[in-house]
Formats: sequence, C-alpha cells, structure tokens
Amino acid sequence: MTIRERRNKKIKGILELLVKDFDIHTIERENQYMHFFYDDDIAGQLDSRDLSVSLYDNDYSNLLSTNVVEDLMNKKVASYLESSYI
Repeated sequence: MTIRERRNKKIKGILELLVKDFDIHTIERENQYMHFFYDDDIAGQLDSRDLSVSLYDNDYSNLLSTNVVEDLMNKKVASYLESSYI
C-alpha cells in the first residue's frame, strides 16, 4: 500500500467516524479540505494535511457549544489515529 493510499484510507475512516458519531452530512472536497455540515447552521472542515477538524457557526449564537463539539471531534480523531494501524 502506497503512502497516498494509506492517507486516503485514514481520511475515509475519519469521515466515517464523524458521520457515525456526530451525524455530519453534505461532505464535499475542496483542495485539501473536506467541508461538511454538523447541524444545518454549523459548517465544518477536515484538513487532510494535519487531520484537524474546525467548526464554524454562522450566527455565533452557540459559539461555546461549537468549540466544545470541535474539541470533542478532534479528540475522537486523535484516538482513532492512535488506535488505527494504517
């Protein structure tokens, strides 16, 4: 398996984890970013370079809860990467 194939497998596994655990939807790729929606008003992205998740709340009404969910997503991704043998 090449390095690119391993990287793509990791990204696919992370996206499957986020779909299963956080019910993200409408996933689209733009350059190195995987854009998605967490709720209908909260957009997010997975950076395929460092595999970090960022969330963006459009109306800033629940910024604190967005930060908490973002931290939780990043912790889940980190634990997935530590436990995977890809």
